[in-house]
Amino acid sequence: MLNFISQLEKSFAEFITEAYQNQTLCNKSKAIVLLTFALSEENPELVKEGLMKAKQEGLTNEEIAQIEAIVIALKGRKIVQLLTTGTSTKPGSNEGTNKSSCCCQ
Repeated sequence: MLNFISQLEKSFAEFITEAYQNQTLCNKSKAIVLLTFALSEENPELVKEGLMKAKQEGLTNEEIAQIEAIVIALKGRKIVQLLTTGTSTKPGSNEGTNKSSCCCQ
């Protein structure tokens, strides 16, 4: 089992390296993805890293503020859905489309 975990860690490290080094996205787009994820996860250390990379890649304060606003809006939408339907919806799922409570069914 320990050998499996070691191999899994190695494979994941290789995947991370390939994901970061792949040139399909420009570095600015990668910085946007990192910052968006960090904000959505509310991870202070990752937010700091994301902000540094965003600035290094030339994102303006206005662009960073819009990224923040989008994350806040999406999180707010999730909260509204929780309040109105009693369920959380995930992208691509049909869950939460029924507005009636299921507690008494």
